[in-house]
Amino acid sequence: AETVDPSARKTALDPHAVSPTAAEAPPGEAYVAQRGGKLFHGRDCGWTRRIAEPERVYFKRVAEARDAGFAPCPACEPWEPAG
Repeated sequence: AETVDPSARKTALDPHAVSPTAAEAPPGEAYVAQRGGKLFHGRDCGWTRRIAEPERVYFKRVAEARDAGFAPCPACEPWEPAG
């Protein structure tokens, strides 16, 4: 009989067993907004986790998010370093 570690099986089959990095923004996309929303967030903002992946819109720069009509999140106050 095959011996499989039960915890390994649960991890492989459990849809909630997702690595924390799976929901991160693509590299270089530091800002996230929700389609139809009003605010944009930094990638580390707690509100970002509440946005379902299909509803996310990513931006590389604060100016891009503002130009698209989004305002900065008052909780994380996204900004970008000068330069």
